[in-house]
Amino acid sequence: MRVQLLEYPIKRLVRRSAPFAHRPVGRCLSTASRTASSPLGTARLLTAFPPLTSTQVAYWPSTASVGHGNYAESRRRAATGPPEPEQKQQQETDGKTKAQTGKSQSYGGDSSDDTKGEIKPGGDNVQYTWASALFTCAVAGALLWYYEHVKKRREEEQRAVVRYERIGTPRLGGPFNLVDRTGQPKTDEDYKGQYLLLYFGFTFCPDICPQEMEKQSRVIELIDQSVGKVVSPMFISVDPKRDTPKMVDDYCKEFHPRLIGLTGTPEEIKTVSRAYRVYYNEGIKTDDADYLIDHSIIHYFIGKNGKFIDFFGKNMTAQEMADKMKQYILQDQEKARMRKSQRGVESLDDE
Repeated sequence: MRVQLLEYPIKRLVRRSAPFAHRPVGRCLSTASRTASSPLGTARLLTAFPPLTSTQVAYWPSTASVGHGNYAESRRRAATGPPEPEQKQQQETDGKTKAQTGKSQSYGGDSSDDTKGEIKPGGDNVQYTWASALFTCAVAGALLWYYEHVKKRREEEQRAVVRYERIGTPRLGGPFNLVDRTGQPKTDEDYKGQYLLLYFGFTFCPDICPQEMEKQSRVIELIDQSVGKVVSPMFISVDPKRDTPKMVDDYCKEFHPRLIGLTGTPEEIKTVSRAYRVYYNEGIKTDDADYLIDHSIIHYFIGKNGKFIDFFGKNMTAQEMADKMKQYILQDQEKARMRKSQRGVESLDDE
């Protein structure tokens, strides 16, 4: 009968202690023991609810949770003691995940769906996805295509300008009558059937002419390596008073072995220089044998038919000159093959 009487005050004590959840449970039990009406009741109370240690008291839940039916869980947590470090870390991680979930739900989600708003594993990197990678590749490909398109269009425009300039270029060259290194008379007809790389200079030139003649020799070597010995270098003196055939011969021996050297009378030199529009002028003379000549620094490329093809200034390198000359030579060879094939077709038609 006394035990039954004790159960009622304890239950009332537990329910009434909810507002004082911050107080240790041991204090509440000590209060319950003082309210017991006999030593026997106190003994049974302490047997059913033994005093808690300081560690268990620290992890004892609030009395409010006890009043809501979580009493058994609260006793289990208090009895097991503090969680291990790994368990504590897992609890912190779970708490952060729940906080993120609640925050996502509060921004426009349905609070009834517990999984909505969670960041799925592998989807936390929102800056790089397969869709963004494909989009980047597509944009890069489009930019590359546009760059190649603009580059090709500009090259075509430049080629069109060059063709237009070539059409508008005045004719250079013409017939001439000169003498070669051995004193034999030569005309332009003697050199038809071969390409010529012509340069105007004089043997007493101290620096410019030797440099240009070395470049001319290098161009001929490059052409010989690429398309064969189809171009002959030629030198015409603009100093007829001093450049005799022997002087020209000695000068040409210092450069390419196939170099053609020509000179003549002042009237003959004037005629051929006007045909190619070459400027030359005698400088200040100290005496009749000591003077310099100012003249044009240009190489002329002449075709097999004796007609002017192109010219190259001082700023062009030997490689650039050889490349341009090679293009003209290959074009002429292709045209010759086409004419030959057309003649063969015409001869078959005639038969």
